[in-house]
Amino acid sequence: MMRKPIQTHSRRGSSVLELAVCLPLLVALASGVFTYGYSFYVYHGLQQTVRGGARYGSVADFDGPDGSNFTAAVKNVTVYGTIDPAQQDKPLLPGLTTGHVNVTFVVDSAGLPTEIRVEVLDYSVSTVWQSMRFHQKPRSTFPYQGQLI
Repeated sequence: MMRKPIQTHSRRGSSVLELAVCLPLLVALASGVFTYGYSFYVYHGLQQTVRGGARYGSVADFDGPDGSNFTAAVKNVTVYGTIDPAQQDKPLLPGLTTGHVNVTFVVDSAGLPTEIRVEVLDYSVSTVWQSMRFHQKPRSTFPYQGQLI
């Protein structure tokens, strides 16, 4: 019985080559997952802040036809979590300002709002590969239950 000759080809270095081929794909995949997850994290934070601002606005006292103090208070609650933020207070989310928050209300014939809507305008989040922009999202609407002062 004849034996086949044993192949002695070296396989050294093949795992390094496989790693070099697969590593860019794995890095791209991992950074994509991070970007996707981080954008959901920020969006969830925006939803919570907008909902908190709208909830506050639904029971806060309304200050007349233009509602300027009311609007400013709702924006501060949305961004800082308090009606009158101190100088050292930081926004609840990085880069969020009161300029990113839009407060609208529907007023009835007596001048009292019937509905409060809070939404985020032009808020951008920088991630690994791109910048995510949220415009008119998220938004929250509550029926007004406060009183006219």
